[in-house]
Amino acid sequence: MKHLVGLSMLPRGEFSFIVAQEGTGLGVAAQILYPVAGLATLISSVLSSIGLRLFKPRTTPDAPKIKISQRVRHLVRLRNTARDKS
Repeated sequence: MKHLVGLSMLPRGEFSFIVAQEGTGLGVAAQILYPVAGLATLISSVLSSIGLRLFKPRTTPDAPKIKISQRVRHLVRLRNTARDKS
């Protein structure tokens, strides 16, 4: 589970864009930094999506065994029967 959280947090490109823009604006970084930040964001986004597909979560013993769609159908039926009774 820890790996999934780490993989899902990998593509954080907004911050690198801001840093690159401020750095080039202040003249402390070269103009090439902004495209490099974009490329790094693109690569990390692609790698994180691939990584999330490779590390599928295992079900725990206390995890629900029914699918969410089945649970939603059950809740809708309960709501409809409660509405019919009133």
